[in-house]
Amino acid sequence: MVCTANDAKTAKVLDDPEMFATYSAIAEESRDVVQAHVDELLGQVSQIIQSGISRKEFKVADSHQAARAVFYATIRFHHPAHAREWIDPEIDTHFGEVWSLVLTGLVKGQIQMK
Repeated sequence: MVCTANDAKTAKVLDDPEMFATYSAIAEESRDVVQAHVDELLGQVSQIIQSGISRKEFKVADSHQAARAVFYATIRFHHPAHAREWIDPEIDTHFGEVWSLVLTGLVKGQIQMK
């Protein structure tokens, strides 16, 4: 499997759980900053999806809606509230299953979004 942001976050949680706990506490108190970060991530995912649409690899109508769906479908793998789950030995398998489903939806474009 390819190295992902999920792998990096998992490593940080395992390598320095106290630092990650501090990060989580600060993030909880800084909702505006967190929202700006989420908006930035959504913009990046949207750009990636738009690139796939332009190359005719993805068949979705709206890259912003698709980005939001991808972000929330994978939230278990990147949101700090789920950090305890990241040490599950099956987490990579679970991520692969979710990613396969998400990618199939982007490629086939048969998911209706409103």
